[in-house]
Amino acid sequence: MTAKDSTRLASILVTSLVLVVPILVLWVDVPLLVILPAVGIGYVIYCYWTERVLTGLISAFFVLAVFGANIPLFDGPDKVDLSLYIMDLLAVVLLAVIIDQSDLNIWQISYSKLSLAAVLGLAAFVVWAFVAAAVGNGPSQIAATIFAVQQMRYLVMFLTGLFVVLQTKLIVGLYPLLISIGGNVLYALGEVVVGHTFGLTYLGDAGGRSFTEFGIGPWIFETGFFISGYVGNVRELVAITLLLLPFLVYVGMRDGLRNTVFALLSLGSVAIVIRAGATDAGLGASILTLSVMGVLLLCVCSTDGVYSQLRSSLLNLFAIVFSVGLYRGWFSMRGDMSKGTNPTTPEPQGGTSEPTTTTPEPQGGTSEPTTIIGDILSIFPVVEINTLSIRLTQYAAAIHIAIAYPVFGIGGYNFALLSQEYNLPNGMDIHNQYLAYLAATGLPGLIAYMVSIGSVFTLLCYHLLRGEEQYKLVYTCLICSLIGFHAYSFWVTSQKFIIPNIAFWLLSGMVIGSVLQTSANRRA
Repeated sequence: MTAKDSTRLASILVTSLVLVVPILVLWVDVPLLVILPAVGIGYVIYCYWTERVLTGLISAFFVLAVFGANIPLFDGPDKVDLSLYIMDLLAVVLLAVIIDQSDLNIWQISYSKLSLAAVLGLAAFVVWAFVAAAVGNGPSQIAATIFAVQQMRYLVMFLTGLFVVLQTKLIVGLYPLLISIGGNVLYALGEVVVGHTFGLTYLGDAGGRSFTEFGIGPWIFETGFFISGYVGNVRELVAITLLLLPFLVYVGMRDGLRNTVFALLSLGSVAIVIRAGATDAGLGASILTLSVMGVLLLCVCSTDGVYSQLRSSLLNLFAIVFSVGLYRGWFSMRGDMSKGTNPTTPEPQGGTSEPTTTTPEPQGGTSEPTTIIGDILSIFPVVEINTLSIRLTQYAAAIHIAIAYPVFGIGGYNFALLSQEYNLPNGMDIHNQYLAYLAATGLPGLIAYMVSIGSVFTLLCYHLLRGEEQYKLVYTCLICSLIGFHAYSFWVTSQKFIIPNIAFWLLSGMVIGSVLQTSANRRA
């Protein structure tokens, strides 16, 4: 099993789902329920014919991990639902096959302290989420239980990524995941161009309302939730593009004009999709990701030649300038964009996608931010200060809950049910994943979560500093991806993002698997 095989199979599957299926459904009028089984059967036959069944299963799992295709199972309060995703089934099958076809014994794996902390930290967080649901102080035990089940899903994804990499290599799973994210960006870019959702809800395209407009040259484009790819929501799509962003710079650093052109076009496409998402948090996180990437590459690539350093610096600079320019309207020939009307949305092509659980960006607040804070933040071109006041109100509420219920919190997904008690709009969540977990599971839950994500990040930094030449640039990209993801999670309601959290924990599991594999090879 090689990375070349998994990459080829992932490319075939993503091309089929992102290009072939929409063309046949929307322009040739082939029923979606006809073409989807045909694509699946064709993929299975090809894998069997080329004797790549296990590789095909691995590629399909990582590709579909960022597709929001699901079957609703249970409706909870305040649009909190429990659904069965296609990657849930694939994860169970893949785990069973991997363990059955190998001599893997999890009790004989030589875990380092940090890798063990990452695994046990996440497991403890899952257990505490269930405990908080059972004995917490929130108004809905059902909502808290659904939250706990979601965390258990992430643990399964984490372990699946870990065991797959232990039996193969890091890039066998990483490349298909990145290709799938890229396919979602391409699909979303098409939605930006046409100005409405394509409506393929069976695959996770949920649609949504439009916000404003932005311009590139003489062309005007809509922004809004409808630009979702197959992820289901533009806020979630932005989250997974942050994981992809550093790897696009990595591709552009490789020799060859084709790689550079591909990286430029891809970085530009990601910038357009983030701009179409109308989220200053996403823009700020992308700029932070690219800035850290530029600095790290100058250090890591110090022995790779001046041309490699120059290419990486120029690519990062291009992406940052283009992103800020889109946000500030530098490239528009139409001047300031006024609010656009809702685009005409075609009838969905069958299926039911899980209702959007993303809370819209808060508008207004109880008071304006202080003059000093406002003046400081206004210096930065990507910071919107009009939502600062209401976010600070949310953060104060989370801390108040933590003081009142420090051990068990109020249970997951319960804050939205109590938001009016804290002078917030009904149904509003905390726009900060870490404070949301503090309110949901108390201090023990937050500590367990932070131990897990902190251990993963520390392991990446440690192995990069040790000079692991095989994955030097890959580890650099992963560090930047996690920084961008965590920065974004600090400013939005990431605790309700299903697909991005699946992608994040898959990457985290793959990191632990790669570290354990590298350590085992060194001892051998």
